[in-house]
Amino acid sequence: MGIPIGKLQLYVAGAGIDPRRTLPITIDLGTNNEKNLNDEFYLGIRKNRVSDDEDIHPTQHRILFFGAGSAGVGVAKQLLEFFKIEHGMSEEDAKKLVWLVDTK
Repeated sequence: MGIPIGKLQLYVAGAGIDPRRTLPITIDLGTNNEKNLNDEFYLGIRKNRVSDDEDIHPTQHRILFFGAGSAGVGVAKQLLEFFKIEHGMSEEDAKKLVWLVDTK
């Protein structure tokens, strides 16, 4: 949650956006880390993360990133590697499944 809150603080301080009109959002998929699950201060959902290889079928899905900054590009590269290693896809085929949209 730190990154969304930090970004909103920059928007408020630097761009003058009304903080009441902002909402930090994080998608929580759980964790398999027992230490975090048992930590009273852990902010995330207390469920095991789904990690079966049936979660993503790259031939059935397309993944779109809104924003091609360093975070989005980094995650997109990780997905490409996942498709190549776990599903035996070529780089060219994997790239057809991942789209990045930005203003530039």
